[in-house]
Amino acid sequence: MPYRHGYYQREVEQSLPRKIWSSFSLDNLPRGQYHLDLLREEGGSVIHDTAMEYLKDKPLSENQLTCVKKHKYRANGTTYLEEYLQPFWNAIVPHVPRWIAPNMITIVGLLINALSLLWLLFERLYYGRASFSTYIYCGVSLFIYQTLDSIDGKHARNIGVANPLGELFDHGCDSLSTIFLSLSIGVMLGAHISEPLCFCAGVILASHFFYCSHWVAYVTGALHFGRIDVIEAQYACIFSYFFTAFVGEEFWDIQQVGDYPVRWVYYAILIGGLAGVTPRYCDLCTTEGSGMNGSTCANTSILSPSGPIFCVLTLGIQVIYRSGLYKRSPIMSALIVALAIAKVTNKLIVATITKKDLCLWDPILVSLVVMFMNQYWYAIIPEVPLLYLGVFYSIFNLATYLYSTYHQIAECLDVYILTVKQKSKKQ
Repeated sequence: MPYRHGYYQREVEQSLPRKIWSSFSLDNLPRGQYHLDLLREEGGSVIHDTAMEYLKDKPLSENQLTCVKKHKYRANGTTYLEEYLQPFWNAIVPHVPRWIAPNMITIVGLLINALSLLWLLFERLYYGRASFSTYIYCGVSLFIYQTLDSIDGKHARNIGVANPLGELFDHGCDSLSTIFLSLSIGVMLGAHISEPLCFCAGVILASHFFYCSHWVAYVTGALHFGRIDVIEAQYACIFSYFFTAFVGEEFWDIQQVGDYPVRWVYYAILIGGLAGVTPRYCDLCTTEGSGMNGSTCANTSILSPSGPIFCVLTLGIQVIYRSGLYKRSPIMSALIVALAIAKVTNKLIVATITKKDLCLWDPILVSLVVMFMNQYWYAIIPEVPLLYLGVFYSIFNLATYLYSTYHQIAECLDVYILTVKQKSKKQ
């Protein structure tokens, strides 16, 4: 392996940065792709990893695409509500037109969910309170999203187009829906006004839950569901929307639990959920590793997924808490951290499908690093405008990563993303 040591290693380190900045294209680099892959294997650097993502049209290597073709979706466990809802979902699937792509079903549900959040935010921030119809719409939209999210995979199997891209697309939309739902519930409770710190913590914890569930999948090679899981949480939120529509938002401000308002029950449930799933996740990771000697599916340490989420939480919490930014702009403060968690979660899902190890650094952390350095230099740039710029950058970074990844996998599998590819008559 002459390229791994000595002169060739020094050649890579010395020549690669100069050639990148002179050509701005990896296509012009002799052995450029090999050099970048080599640097990633050897540990790489922040600059090289960032260049890899922004200068490459295709973020996945050929070895990863080979693993994509071999990947099979696995899931274990059934929740209480799922047993009763399965007949309902199965009854809907035959009525879905076969020309509708499963991913189209998923994204329609996500857009409906996103619109309900935007409408709720508009009324709460502009009028000070949301109307009866808004909460009814939020409950109905979440029910539609949950139903569509449950039948997309069934529809894919029904028309014979189930593939790893659908799994990645579905879970990618779920990572965004987790943000939308946690923000919406926090706004409904009025926590963004009364307890902004609890509001931000709730949004961040919800995304952290989702990351941990895929941490377990990365180790065991399968998603694991408990008897009380995400479906129960979603239906609890649906009930909360309808309940708030009839009793009013003021109910959550009533001092019923000692000196604390009723909404603190939600905080207790969130903390209780974290305490409940942590032992089960730890047990699964330590006893059911799918790699060699109980390691991850990529034959790495079962603790390796802790690196990316640790970087996001450490930087994010420091940025929004240090100067009290969460008090001045709680929604955007929670959003910038949640988007970063969504990005590393999607990379974790991709790593599970492609049997790839994880990298600590991600370009979405640039916004948090810039804000951290700005605070270190006594906020030479106003923090709130910089926060908004950071959120916009995070959205752009996440969107470009998902776009390029989806298109590369679709090209590899010879499928379309949002439409069903018709088979030729010869086939």
